[in-house]
Amino acid sequence: MTVRFIETDADRVGELHKRATALSGEGRLSEAIDCLRMAQGIMRANTSAAFAVQQWLRLPLFLQQAGLFDEAMAEFERLIEEADGRALSEHAHLPDDIALCAAHSRRARIYDKMRLACKRQKRADLEAHYEKLAHDEQRKADAAQKKVLAWQKKKRTDWEHAKNNPKAQEAFFVRYPERYR
Repeated sequence: MTVRFIETDADRVGELHKRATALSGEGRLSEAIDCLRMAQGIMRANTSAAFAVQQWLRLPLFLQQAGLFDEAMAEFERLIEEADGRALSEHAHLPDDIALCAAHSRRARIYDKMRLACKRQKRADLEAHYEKLAHDEQRKADAAQKKVLAWQKKKRTDWEHAKNNPKAQEAFFVRYPERYR
C-alpha cells in the first residue's frame, strides 16, 4: 500500500519561500525573487487560505534588497490596497470588528516594512511618512482590538447567564449566530 500526501498551496508556498531563502544565501537574488513571485501567485489564486502577512512581505523586501526600490514600493502599495479585502475574506466567519482589527494590523506591518525599505535607501523623507502611517494604523488596530475584547467579554458573560436557562439560551443564539461562536 502506498501512502500519498496531498500537497497544499500552503506547502507549496512554504517550499518556495525556503528555496528563495537558500538562493538568497547563495547570492542568487534574481532566482530568489522568481520563487517569491511564484509563491505570491499561488497565494493570490487561493482566496480560501489565510497566509501570514510575513509571507506577503518577503517579495517586496527581496526586491528592495536587490536594488529594485521602485518595484518594491509598488509591491508594498499593492499589499496595502489588498489589505481590507484579504482581512474580510480571511475573517468572514467572525464579527466585522475582528476583520477591521486584522486589516489595520496588516497595514501597520506593511507600512513599517515600507519604512524599513526607505531607511535602507536613505530616504528619510519617505521613512518618516511611512513611520507615521504605521503608527496611525497600529493605533487604529489597538482601538479595534479593544472593541473585540469587549465583545468577547460580553459574549462570555451572556453565556454564563444563559447556559442553565433554555429561554436565555435561545436569546443568546439569536444574538450570537453560529458564525460568531
